[in-house]
Amino acid sequence: MNIVNRVSKWLMPLAVLLCLASVPSQAASELALPPPAVKLSDNQVLKVYYFHGNARCTSCKLIEKYTKAAIEQGYQQSLQQGVVELQMVNLESKGNDHYIDDFQLITRSVVLAIEQNGKVVDYRRLDAVWQLFTDEQKFTNYIYREIGEITHKQVALQPAIESAYYG
Repeated sequence: MNIVNRVSKWLMPLAVLLCLASVPSQAASELALPPPAVKLSDNQVLKVYYFHGNARCTSCKLIEKYTKAAIEQGYQQSLQQGVVELQMVNLESKGNDHYIDDFQLITRSVVLAIEQNGKVVDYRRLDAVWQLFTDEQKFTNYIYREIGEITHKQVALQPAIESAYYG
């Protein structure tokens, strides 16, 4: 019984120490970024695609879940206005194989595409979702940062495009 007491005296502080050691790793997670505003010209749309196949692993399902949550929570009004569209696309369904060439897909992925008059004028393939799917906040922040960059780029390019068309 004396040995049990000695072991218990060492195990209890060790257990407390281990619990406290795990707290900083939780605190080290990124802070939530607000979704950037989507500013596009009148005839442009931001399409957010999640490409998947028939067989879907746990990671694939998480990527879809986090993508859907980020867009639906961050862009509810833009979705309703048609400025942002969210599409889940099965690449193995008939007629969808063109997306592999359109967006140079090398695996299942999330793609942001700016479409103008129904044609893709710019896109970003977000391959880092595969490294971030274990942390929903980092994943969401990544999506938001990429949306901010692609839409900001379009706003910056718009005067040059308009002057080329309208002189």
